[in-house]
Amino acid sequence: YLNTPNRLRPYGAHGEIGEWLPPDANVLVHDSSLHLGINARSVQDQWQGRISYAELLSPAAIQRELASLKVTHLMWEPGASTQWNCLGHDLAFWNFVDNYAVGRRMSGHLALATMPEQPLPEVVNDRVAMLTCGAPYPAGWYRLRQLRVPPLGGPAPPSEGPVTDLVAAVDQDAGFLVVDPACAPKLPDEIKTRFHPAASRGPLQIYVRSQPPEYKVDPSR
Repeated sequence: YLNTPNRLRPYGAHGEIGEWLPPDANVLVHDSSLHLGINARSVQDQWQGRISYAELLSPAAIQRELASLKVTHLMWEPGASTQWNCLGHDLAFWNFVDNYAVGRRMSGHLALATMPEQPLPEVVNDRVAMLTCGAPYPAGWYRLRQLRVPPLGGPAPPSEGPVTDLVAAVDQDAGFLVVDPACAPKLPDEIKTRFHPAASRGPLQIYVRSQPPEYKVDPSR
């Protein structure tokens, strides 16, 4: 083990992130309660009753909510969901960090970025094209706010109709795609330029539309 990189650094990726953070940092720890080693104050959105990205919805509203909690940095695991929170929670959060988080850098499986300071969009394309095998939601069009866990034993919300034109959905209609590869049709090649790479939520692959250049706050990404 003598040649193992960073073998004397405690706390792994959290410890390295702690070395990057300034003394006055306040870190949003996303989808996890683990923060030991970052050596900074933190706010976690896992087991709490205040932050609901699916309700906040827009990048500007999420930005204001986190700023009110004095959050300066964001820490999360890209491309993966623990599924502790609802699908809408994941979609709205990934839209925020994939499109607007500043200066992302990776330590192991964790990403660290800075909160955006410039004004963000007050609206978001909240149309979700669901291409599933029938669960957890039947295939069709939904609005992001609908995608909250229904009461135990309760029905899923009704869709707004079937996704009849997948090319149009990818090209311009959908803000998000939720795809179960086991039964979804082949996705158009345009998805590579229109959407961020897929993130996983159990068997589902989640795609978030990439925002146009005028909204990019971190062109180096």
